[in-house]
Amino acid sequence: MISVIGWVVGVLLGLPFASGFVPLGGLVAGAVGALGMVLAWRRELPLSRKRIFALVGIWALMGAIAVVTGPFFFVVLALAGWLTGMVLQQAEPALTRKHIAMIALGWGLGWLVGGIAFAIATQVPLKPLSGLLVILAIGLAGATGSGNMLRQFRGAREKAMIAVPPTG
Repeated sequence: MISVIGWVVGVLLGLPFASGFVPLGGLVAGAVGALGMVLAWRRELPLSRKRIFALVGIWALMGAIAVVTGPFFFVVLALAGWLTGMVLQQAEPALTRKHIAMIALGWGLGWLVGGIAFAIATQVPLKPLSGLLVILAIGLAGATGSGNMLRQFRGAREKAMIAVPPTG
């Protein structure tokens, strides 16, 4: 839930910056969204400060790029998922390339579906309802991507624990 809130807050905080310079809005949204992810997973993921800063930097940079790529923004965010998987692999060597590819796919599809929902929500004539649906669309994208990523991480960790015979 914290991860979803992080993405929603990130996008909402990025909007005022985007009115002045669109990539700055994407940078803020990506950084705050990634920080929300890290806070949500702090008990699950053994991340050093260096890795936390790397994740926030990846998502900030990719957020800035994504907002200027038009309808293909989800490809950039899938790449951000791939890079995030690479950082997570440093913390959990059991993550394979397949896990990382699934993480990237989850982020790409999550933001694609969220982006479509966002576009539909902006067309709703009742502005309060439109605003609520926009927030839900962003939450959907963040929940899909981060939920899939955490499942991949847990799956890799569990598989590694099963493969290691108990000592005693």
